[in-house]
Amino acid sequence: MNLVHCDSCTSTSKATERQAAMLPAVKALVLAQHDSSKESLVNGMQALGGTNFSSRSAGFYRVKDKVLEQYTSQLENSYNYIPWLLAEFQRLNPTCRVALEPDSKCRFYRMFIAFGNFVAAGPSNMPVMGLEAAHFKTKHFKGSTLTLLQKDGNGQNVVVAMAIIPKESVDNYYWFFQNCSCAGITINPLFIDQSKALTIGRALSATNIPVVLKFCCLHIIQAVKAHFDLSGPSFEEQIWNLQASTSRAMYLAKLDMFTSKYGYPLRRYLEDIPPVKWVVFANMASCPDMEGRRMYKCATTTFTENGNDDDGTTRHKIQRSLPFGAIYKAMERAAKTSADRDTKARQWLQEKRNFTPFAKDHYLTQKSMANMFLTKQINDGMYCVYRSTAPMHDQNTVNLNDLSCTCVDRDQMELPCCHLIAALKSVNKMERILQAYGYCYTMEAYASAYKDKRIALPRLDAKVADPQFKSPPIVRPPKRKRKRDPPRNRRNPSSKTYKCRKCQGEGHNISTCPQVEATDIDVSHIIPSGDSYVGFTNAPGYSMATFMENVLDTNDPSDCDTCKSEDLEDTDELGFCLDDLLNSTAAAFSGI
Repeated sequence: MNLVHCDSCTSTSKATERQAAMLPAVKALVLAQHDSSKESLVNGMQALGGTNFSSRSAGFYRVKDKVLEQYTSQLENSYNYIPWLLAEFQRLNPTCRVALEPDSKCRFYRMFIAFGNFVAAGPSNMPVMGLEAAHFKTKHFKGSTLTLLQKDGNGQNVVVAMAIIPKESVDNYYWFFQNCSCAGITINPLFIDQSKALTIGRALSATNIPVVLKFCCLHIIQAVKAHFDLSGPSFEEQIWNLQASTSRAMYLAKLDMFTSKYGYPLRRYLEDIPPVKWVVFANMASCPDMEGRRMYKCATTTFTENGNDDDGTTRHKIQRSLPFGAIYKAMERAAKTSADRDTKARQWLQEKRNFTPFAKDHYLTQKSMANMFLTKQINDGMYCVYRSTAPMHDQNTVNLNDLSCTCVDRDQMELPCCHLIAALKSVNKMERILQAYGYCYTMEAYASAYKDKRIALPRLDAKVADPQFKSPPIVRPPKRKRKRDPPRNRRNPSSKTYKCRKCQGEGHNISTCPQVEATDIDVSHIIPSGDSYVGFTNAPGYSMATFMENVLDTNDPSDCDTCKSEDLEDTDELGFCLDDLLNSTAAAFSGI
């Protein structure tokens, strides 16, 4: 029999979901690109596996889940390699600090890693940091990552430290900052999420680390949207403009505009946020405040206020991975960052640059604007610089004695501004412009921070498993009672049999499997061990007993957010039941 395709045939098989999930090409594609877009995977399945799922969206996602579920049991084994990965990384990079802590049943609880090259480069970078917290986006692990960033003299982000924690609680932040202090990280000022200010503030107060907190403008916008049901690019732009106010009068005028357009409640909400925590004018030299700090035009925790997010792809891959993959991707990112900056430092030194390209571009932009300004001497060394087209409205005072200016560019960026350039031109002293750059922008600082500094990566083909270190408990959504379907007569009753992926038995699934431990389902009583894993060192000054004594006041009613009767039933501060923690660890910490 000689079969041929008809004219309407697409030459593509219409496989069932079970058949598609068993195809080797489909398996390899889904496992290699599980975090890719639907269109990319559908096109790849059609090209490699000859299966068309372009019109079956629900079927495509079920095929993807079937393929990934076949490897769920293998995912738990990746936790056995985490102790080796961290220990090997520290052996190859002695200046780095790593920490690993299990829970009371020797399961993965939290980890910390500080990259020594970038910690040592801190004094040569812009003295501003951001702390970004993000949840994992995989159903096999429900923790969070903490990423501590800093900007270098070329205006690019550097990840100084990262941690994986089960929850954003006071204890986990306290543990994170203790490890940062042990690694030699100086944090000041620090951009954070406004909603986490109380939690982070309590953790910092217990560590005695003097840090001035600044609020992320992007998180403020998200909070305002949630409170007042507002959205749209024009509304967001107005919040950004409010944050960029360079004087109190400008700040109040923009608040008046919010009142007239959106009502008094929104104005009251924004006024309750101290301006020194997020608005530019309150951090300028003209507005002295004990918490005022030069912010270098930063306004978010990830320093992406200008739309530049070079690390977005890597950050997304980390959030879609399990802890082992997330740690290794963070190490890869640090190694690549270190190598790139070493190459740039060598190249710029060969070009005999005095300052970084970022500083040079800023100077050229300001120099082109300086021609629009005129100067008028006030007294010895003091000049009034004003725009020729608007002499009464755009005035700034320049002091040539200390090369200062009242404008935001000079005050906040520590770089030459157009007013300073115009004043120096008027007195023919442009050679002094070299003294107007901050140290972080000089090639001396950049080369000392990054030249000949590399980070070595562990070889995964030499990994060693630790069978004593286990995976964390399985986290599943709460069970919901399914509504009964209306009775109907089935002509052909279903012959489907359930197969458990825990014990491979038939007739039940994993939720009713007798081999599943109680802790695999009930995770409300997960307790940290209070000590580092074998081969790792604790941060000096940290212990669960110290945390309980210095941070958590069991007599303070503000600790309890979920229970109004007894403070010992609090579950919000620690991330687990406090009453259970006190009873279960009393013997363990009695000798501390």
